[in-house]
Amino acid sequence: MIKNLSLKTKFITSNILVGFFPFVLIAVISFLFLSWVSENERNVSIYYNVQNVADTLDNTITNCNELSKFIVGNEYVRAFLIPQHEINSTLYHETYKSAKQALGGLPFGTTSIKGVGIFSPDRQRYIISGSLTQLSLTDEELQRAFELKGGWFWSVSNNQMAICRLLRDKINVTSSLGIIKIVIDQDYIGRFFISENEWINPSFVILNATDQSILYGNTENEYVRKFLEAKNSMDSLIENDRITSFYEKEKPGVYITPWLLSDQKTILVGITPAVGYQYSLILKRLMIGAIIIAIMLAIVQLMLFRRLILKPLNKLGTLMKSIESENFSAHFKVRGNDEISVLGNQFNMMSDKLRFLYNEVYYSKLQMKNAEIKALQAEINPHFLFNTLNTIYWTIKTNESEAAGKMVRDLAAIFRLSLYHSSNGLVPLEVELEHIFYYLRLQKARMSERLIYSIEVEIAPELRKRLQVMKLILQPLVENAIVHHEAVNTPIEIQVTIYEAEKNLYYMVHDNGTNADFDKINRILHDSSFVSRGSHGLALHNTNERIKLKFGEDYGITCTSPVDGGTAFVVKMPLQYSDKGRDNDYV
Repeated sequence: MIKNLSLKTKFITSNILVGFFPFVLIAVISFLFLSWVSENERNVSIYYNVQNVADTLDNTITNCNELSKFIVGNEYVRAFLIPQHEINSTLYHETYKSAKQALGGLPFGTTSIKGVGIFSPDRQRYIISGSLTQLSLTDEELQRAFELKGGWFWSVSNNQMAICRLLRDKINVTSSLGIIKIVIDQDYIGRFFISENEWINPSFVILNATDQSILYGNTENEYVRKFLEAKNSMDSLIENDRITSFYEKEKPGVYITPWLLSDQKTILVGITPAVGYQYSLILKRLMIGAIIIAIMLAIVQLMLFRRLILKPLNKLGTLMKSIESENFSAHFKVRGNDEISVLGNQFNMMSDKLRFLYNEVYYSKLQMKNAEIKALQAEINPHFLFNTLNTIYWTIKTNESEAAGKMVRDLAAIFRLSLYHSSNGLVPLEVELEHIFYYLRLQKARMSERLIYSIEVEIAPELRKRLQVMKLILQPLVENAIVHHEAVNTPIEIQVTIYEAEKNLYYMVHDNGTNADFDKINRILHDSSFVSRGSHGLALHNTNERIKLKFGEDYGITCTSPVDGGTAFVVKMPLQYSDKGRDNDYV
């Protein structure tokens, strides 16, 4: 199958299989691999970045638990919170100082805890420790603390993020000592929210798992707003704990990574801009651009291949067809010294050699053709002379001397016209018409009333001298009609019509003969082996061969049966006019 393909198709196929297809395959595999590596690296970076912040928050929650245990177990704090001394009394101030001193030993400033506030249930007694100068417990926080009965909850008020809970008396667990409010150092935690990886650069939101309120996060941040627009339910966040998902409402999208903290009440959400995703798009566009460039280079290569190789080869193919059409003057224009130029030189040498050989064969055949035409004419003349002399003989024998003399004059005129000669072997139509006129008059003198003839010429008189035809064409046809009907004792009617049609000249010799064997006549016209020497069939065959040798196979004699009966011989020759007059060619 490949052998039957054109050179252009083979070139394109080989380029695709060997060059373009492997390049595209490698580019696609490289893109997929780099995208996978990039995405995997991004997901790992996001995971560890969120984990780092989550661990910090879990440590904060652990510190709060430890701090809460310390406060509940400290007797000075317990003594201060139990309402056994009046406010502003001496004993009140002493217990306050003792409790304050106990809290002062806590490591504030080195952890994520900024300060601690301890409030009695009626909020009349309170201690503030750490770097805080003012701290209050809101009504909502107080109510929430009693509702949760010792459970931790997050609170955000006055731009402070805190963890609150109700403190139980460890001696009397049914009673409450107060409420502890641990304020988180947001600046300290915020340092962990900043990634050293500029490619990741996430934003964080801390949500209350109970009511999905925002405990921490900049709602003015572009990526935080995109997360809030996604409207993820708390159940879906918990279900996708520590799993990174992609959200895109408008470009660029964001990667969302929820992380449920150890208290099971708080969710940290890492929101990472899809910068890596943009890098993947850029990489994809670069790959597509590389493929387009490869296609363009392949097209340029194909155009060069077509111009430098296919076009010269097609030109050689066209010239070869010209050689087949016997146009041996075709030459290939050689440029350069490459293989195609060498092939072109060889073609030119072959063309010159063929032209030389063709000319030799052509002129040799032309000489043979002229010799054959002269030989055929030599065979026709004896038939004509025999028939004419035979007619004169019978006329003299019947003592018709005047008629015989007239016939001799007509015969002399026929021989005079037969001496008409030209360089191309053609005679004016006027000469051929005179010849057949004298011939029919000779036959009429011999056959008298039995021969009825007419000659119709549809060629203008002024053109008959210029129209060139072969001589002695009509006589064999008329003679054949007379001979083949002479044995039948009936009148012989012969009509000679000369006309032109479709740039050709036609002779039609129509007689009233019947029972003509058209198959035999056609074999006589075209098969020399079917006729015997000296017969009238040979004259017809030779006349047909003369026409074909002179003008080609498209011309000659055909035999048909007209609608009105009889037999008709039609001669077809090309119309050829000459500017010379009749006398110039007469010899």
